[in-house]
Amino acid sequence: MIALVVVGIVMLGINDGITVYLDESLKQFTTVYPAADHSAVKLTIPELEEVAGAKGWVDVCKEPEE
Repeated sequence: MIALVVVGIVMLGINDGITVYLDESLKQFTTVYPAADHSAVKLTIPELEEVAGAKGWVDVCKEPEE
C-alpha cells in the first residue's frame, strides 16, 4: 500500500509544555515520514509516539457525541 498523509503540524522539536496527540488514522500505516521543509524522517508508529512525546491518540474525524 502506498499512501501520502499530509501532516499539518510537525511534532518534532516542539516546545516544552505543548501537549501532542496523534490521530487514530495513522495506525493504519507501519511506517510514516514526518517532514519539515525539505527533510523527512522514516519512523514506525511506536517510534513516532516516542519521538513526539504523544500523550495519547484521538480521532479528529469522529463526530462529536451529543
